[in-house]
Amino acid sequence: MKALLVCGLLVMSIAGPQAHSQAYKCKQANGRVSFQDQPCSDAASGSTINLPAAPAKGAAASGNESTPKKTAEEQWRDVQSQRLEQKAREQNEKTAAYNKSVRCDNARRRLEFLKIDRPMFTRDKDGNRQYYEDGQRASMIAAAERTVAEECR
Repeated sequence: MKALLVCGLLVMSIAGPQAHSQAYKCKQANGRVSFQDQPCSDAASGSTINLPAAPAKGAAASGNESTPKKTAEEQWRDVQSQRLEQKAREQNEKTAAYNKSVRCDNARRRLEFLKIDRPMFTRDKDGNRQYYEDGQRASMIAAAERTVAEECR
């Protein structure tokens, strides 16, 4: 299939000034993909790929001769790859913003809890309550305020 595509594009590129500058990528009924110079019979099943115009016969080629030109399929894959990368970046940004808001909310709740005026304790390894003193609570509140300032900016 790729050999047929490459041969078709090669013929189109050496056909001269009347060569087409568009190719159509179409999905056939059997699920296979084909490239053709006519629009797909079902517009929903295809996409247009713009190809650079072929130089006229005998005209000097511009650019670097050592770099191979990309086929229409390679160009299409590059475009699709760029679109997927952009979507991934956008999704990562949304996830990072959501995670930051969750951390901010948690820090604010912890600060509110620490400011409640009632005895606070933790349990030791034997399960006994160890109550916090006022100085410990004040240092925990200061640390929670720093966390809120950092997470909620």
